[in-house]
Amino acid sequence: MTINEILKLYEEKKWRIDDFNFFVIRTNRVFTNKFSDIFYWFYKDETNKNKWIVKWAKGTSKAGLYYVEHFLNEKGTGIVKEGQHLDSHKLGFHQGKYEAFVQNKSLPVWRDDDKDDWIDFREDETGFFGINIHRANAKMESTIVDKWSAACLVFANPLSFNTFLNQFKKSGQKTLSLTIFTPTNKK
Repeated sequence: MTINEILKLYEEKKWRIDDFNFFVIRTNRVFTNKFSDIFYWFYKDETNKNKWIVKWAKGTSKAGLYYVEHFLNEKGTGIVKEGQHLDSHKLGFHQGKYEAFVQNKSLPVWRDDDKDDWIDFREDETGFFGINIHRANAKMESTIVDKWSAACLVFANPLSFNTFLNQFKKSGQKTLSLTIFTPTNKK
C-alpha cells in the first residue's frame, strides 16, 4: 500500500494518526506458519513534518503452528482482534531478553481451540496476555513462525525490526498504537 492509501483507510475507519504509527495487514485467516502478514510503519519526516515516510516488512500477527496445537491458554490460541488498539504497547524487554515492545494495555483477542489451520472467531476476551511486538531470529530472516509467536506480532527480519525500533525511539513517542486490518474480513 502507498502512504496515501494507508492515510485514506485511517480516515475512513476514523483511526487516530500519531507521529509514528504501526499498521498491520493481516493477509488471511489461516495459521500458515509463515510470515505472511505485512507490517507497515509510517512517520513524519524529521526535516519536513508535512511529509510521511512509510516502510514495510514481513511479519506475522498469527501464532505459529506449534502454539495452535499446544495452547498456552486453556481457552485456545490467541489472535489479536482487528481494529486500532490505542497506546497498546511501550518499550520494554521481550521475555526479559532484548528490547522490544511489550503489552501496555489490555488487548482484545479471539480464541481458537480446534487445532486446525483456519482461524475461528469463537470466543473473545480482553486482558494482559504478554502479547508483544518483537523479532524472530536475532541474526537472520526467519521463514517459519513455529515457536516465534503464540499470539505476538513478530518481524521475520531482525534488521527490519531494528529499523522499526530505532525509528520509534527517534520519534519521542512513549507508547505505540497497534492497528490491524484484514482487507477480506467480513466481520
